[in-house]
Amino acid sequence: MCAVSLLRAERLGNSGVHLRLSTSLLPAPRPRLSKHGAYLPAQYRKYRDALAGELAKHIPSDKQNYAICITVYRDYDVLDNRYGDVDNLAKTVMDALPFDDARVVSISITKRTGKPCVLLTVKWVSENGTIATVDTGTD
Repeated sequence: MCAVSLLRAERLGNSGVHLRLSTSLLPAPRPRLSKHGAYLPAQYRKYRDALAGELAKHIPSDKQNYAICITVYRDYDVLDNRYGDVDNLAKTVMDALPFDDARVVSISITKRTGKPCVLLTVKWVSENGTIATVDTGTD
């Protein structure tokens, strides 16, 4: 599960971006320990780096703050242990963002059963904490 490809990218006016990824999200594993220190498994690092490459193409890193909504679809029931905890699913996205994840002021994650994919919406948040709405083009 290393290949990450984008099925669709949609700009939400000047307020954000909506991405649909072709694979499900790999949850962040616990660090492994060796005599040389702690490390993350190679499969996870490869997946995270591929995800980071896709996100960097579509999410600008020059905004003040961000709000993120993640919906993860997998082939099995959301209560199945193989699905992954929501905090570990969110960590994978947070680690792959093209900006410092300290700038994320809101995050929502939902697990669903269905054809494996990830829906990721990133919206810009103003300095006063207002989450941008979609521009309709009308005044």
